[in-house]
Amino acid sequence: MGERCKTKYPVLLIHGAGCRDDGCKTNWGAIPSALRREGASVFFSGQDALCAVDRGARQLRRAMVRALRISGAKKLNLIAHSLGGLEARYAVSCLGMGPYTASLTTLSTPHHGARSADRLCRLPNALFQTVCPGVNSLFWLMGDRCPDLEGVARGLCTEALQHFNETVKDRADVFYQSFGAVLRSPQKDPILFLPWAGLRRWDGANDGVIPLSSMEWGEYRGTLGERTAGGISHAHIVDCRPFRDPDFDAPAFYIRLVEELKNRGF
Repeated sequence: MGERCKTKYPVLLIHGAGCRDDGCKTNWGAIPSALRREGASVFFSGQDALCAVDRGARQLRRAMVRALRISGAKKLNLIAHSLGGLEARYAVSCLGMGPYTASLTTLSTPHHGARSADRLCRLPNALFQTVCPGVNSLFWLMGDRCPDLEGVARGLCTEALQHFNETVKDRADVFYQSFGAVLRSPQKDPILFLPWAGLRRWDGANDGVIPLSSMEWGEYRGTLGERTAGGISHAHIVDCRPFRDPDFDAPAFYIRLVEELKNRGF
């Protein structure tokens, strides 16, 4: 086993909306095993797949406390994908987990919301009342305790995120960094074609789920996929597709990311 990723503090991987980390089945593909081979201590967040940010953050807090207890560490390095980045920020700043957090890295997180979400939330309430119960029931059967599709959708509006950013303040003792991603050709991930096309019309460049304009927070480390013809999708950035992106080695990227955290003393 190597030591490139043997950080001072354990790594907690935090999944995004619509995904779960249950037992040996995770949202992160080959990434956790690759990190562990390089010496990282890796934990998972395990929060619901479809819930409002404040509720997901409370579930995340329990996972953080558990990881601290099991590892005996004083702090954690949080690596969060998509909506998980907002849940992490809330847990760190509003639920007392700041003193136990060394760093927070977000990937394709909607820090500033989306104009397409604004348009969606202007649709008649009857549409939400028709669609949401069925979707919530599906996620309840998958294991969610309190699925809330409408809460997730409304929480992605630009006004909601503006209020979130005004009230959920960063801590000076936590290192914040972020990465974006852009999907240039839907052929790289055909499953995301429709959301990619919709977001492209209303929000411009995106990764198939989140607008690129929304992904920057803290020290912005760059946009993944901007130098490849097809770009990188929201799913490929966490290696959760059965078909790999030939232009993006996700496990190698995360090894470099965690190695940098180690070199920063985290």
